[in-house]
Amino acid sequence: MQAKRKRGAFKIAPRSDAEGGQFYITGPSKYRRSTGTRTADEAKEIFNDFCDAYGVSHKPRTVSDCFDRLGDHIDDRGNDVKAYNYSVAKPRRFFGNLEPKNITREDVKEYRRLLESTGVSLVTINKHLTMLDRAITYTHKEYHTPDLPVVSLKLEGVPKNQVKVWCSEEEISKLFAALNGERTVNVSGSKIGAPLSSVYNQYAGKKTWPLWFKLFFTIAITTGARLSAILDLEWDRIDGDNIDFHNPKLRGRRKGRGIVNAPSSLISQLKEAQKKSRSRFVITDENGQSISRNKADSYFRGLKRQAGIREEITIHVLRHTVATMSLKDGAEMYEVSQRLGHKSIKTTEDHYAHHDPRYQTKSKKTADRLMGLGIS
Repeated sequence: MQAKRKRGAFKIAPRSDAEGGQFYITGPSKYRRSTGTRTADEAKEIFNDFCDAYGVSHKPRTVSDCFDRLGDHIDDRGNDVKAYNYSVAKPRRFFGNLEPKNITREDVKEYRRLLESTGVSLVTINKHLTMLDRAITYTHKEYHTPDLPVVSLKLEGVPKNQVKVWCSEEEISKLFAALNGERTVNVSGSKIGAPLSSVYNQYAGKKTWPLWFKLFFTIAITTGARLSAILDLEWDRIDGDNIDFHNPKLRGRRKGRGIVNAPSSLISQLKEAQKKSRSRFVITDENGQSISRNKADSYFRGLKRQAGIREEITIHVLRHTVATMSLKDGAEMYEVSQRLGHKSIKTTEDHYAHHDPRYQTKSKKTADRLMGLGIS
């Protein structure tokens, strides 16, 4: 399948057997030409000759080039390249013009100092550096260039990313109360969360929260599914009380998506919504158009401000809330892991074990017993 090109670089892309199985050179402005071979090594040689003949630079050199190559790879797999570009924006600005081999330990320390001064946590900074390392390693492996850094890019001694933010029951009640009432705030533009003006209400009438958003929020707070998993959910993946958030149409590695046994009240809402639906997707507007991540996020930001809850609460925090409250209610770690779609129970334990009321109870009993040995 021909790769979609969004940058100026050329590359070789294989075609399916149905299209001859040959490798093609693809590039800007939908450029495409056959290499005339089905062999990867021969195609690379022809590609290199093509680049040399036309003066095309095909070898990545800088960190920015590496981020571009990994972004192309993510886009080709059908993953969310916009989210990727957002996640690497800061390290790209800082390291972008450097060649990987020239990155020093002092550069890494300076990046840390710069971001810490703006309130960014060490965990987040380490995530940035992990993405930097991933982009360089991927590019070096695929293109045999540029040279790898001579220093470690990751920070040492950074604590695991344990979840420390989740909604209280009071906050969830406030969110539902606001959702079921009138919408009194803006949900778009630069004034998200600002009160709607009295003049606006006079001419536009009372505003309510749209059905798609009510459904979106209810799914998020009851299933713990990720934002992207909810937005690309299709009706045929709802079977009885089970909702399968795995999307078989997506390629490549995906973050956790589970098969969730949903509450009967949610299933009833979904059945009613399906009767009016004009799309194969569950979350759409009244015209059957899909909802973007930005739009869903804008509406949630408006909702939380109308409800008067903490600014640090995000859509993803709803996922943490489901996991945290499930453990506090006595659910087994394995069950929570399955619900969240984690590939390993260790991921669930690293993030949520400290919320389990049974956490360290056995070791505490041992400590109590040992303490008792010293009490006469």
